[in-house]
Order: sequence, then C-alpha cells, then structure tokens
Amino acid sequence: EARRGEGVGEAPRPPRAMAWVYYSMQGEAGEALASGSGALNAFRVDTRGGGKAAGAAADAPLLLADVAAAFPPARAQPHAIYHFRFKVALPGTRPGAAGHVFLDLARPDDRVPQWNGEVIARVLRLDTLRCGGGAGNADRR
Repeated sequence: EARRGEGVGEAPRPPRAMAWVYYSMQGEAGEALASGSGALNAFRVDTRGGGKAAGAAADAPLLLADVAAAFPPARAQPHAIYHFRFKVALPGTRPGAAGHVFLDLARPDDRVPQWNGEVIARVLRLDTLRCGGGAGNADRR
C-alpha cells in the first residue's frame, strides 16, 4: 500500500531532517541579540532541501542556501537582500564557554556553523541600509 505522496512502485521517502535557526535582525528595534535584551526569532530549515542536491543524506551539512531559502522575511519579501552572520566559538574555546564571534557567510554553498549545537544568526537587511551624513561620510575630493 502506497502512502500519500508516494507513487506506486516508488521507494518510501526518508523522513525530513529539520534544524532550528535562531536569529535576530540587526538594526531593528527589539532585536538586540548582543545585549541579550532582544528576543530571538526562530524558523525551521529542511536540511535535505534548498541548496542541496536532490536526495542529499540526512547528515549532509546545512548550507547558507538552505537557510536563505527558508528565511521567513525573505519568503515574505522576495526582492529584499539579506546578509547572514553565524555565531561560532573562538578557536581553542571549550564547549559552553563564552568566547565567540559572528562569521560572515556570502556564498550559497558555504557551510553554516553551529555554536554549542545550535544555529544562531544575525541578519542584516542590505537593501534598506541608510548611510549617515556625518563628517565621516563626507565626499573626499
């Protein structure tokens, strides 16, 4: 007997592997991840879809393309441009220790790092950035 979504004679599909991504939007009110006062947002990513080739193994690495394809604000506003940074432990830091940095990823095939077993991101919307008009931004001729 075939299960719903499977054709007769097709092999059963393996269960979908899912990962949670916790994020804050940089420059948005109430999103102060660094101070700890902002709430983290979260969404789930199918770790076998998005940027991976069809039929990728359940333990295949999570790619930036996977995160970007599942990112809720981007799905709601498909023409927006986002930049992703992911929390990673400093080299030589013990698991659970406080030392960390945010690693910028830019290529769709970049592997998304984990911090203490979780994916934590800071996301910056690039298409709405405004540069200040202060003396530091003056046109130098």
